[in-house]
Amino acid sequence: MRERLEPLLLGNELSQYQAVSASAMEAILAMGILRSHLQQDFGRLHFIFGWLIDFTLKRVIYLFEACTKKKLQ
Repeated sequence: MRERLEPLLLGNELSQYQAVSASAMEAILAMGILRSHLQQDFGRLHFIFGWLIDFTLKRVIYLFEACTKKKLQ
């Protein structure tokens, strides 16, 4: 997921959005770490929480990409 966001952050001049971009990246990485810990600690419950985290991550990335593309046009 980081690979999808880094070109958007590094390849474009988004100085006014850098704080938001950094926060979005931190949130995405934190959710990935949380998902990893859930898998190790909770086994079957991981499926439910993992699905919820995956859905949230996909939505965050989609919104971030849409916002970035809209601002660049």
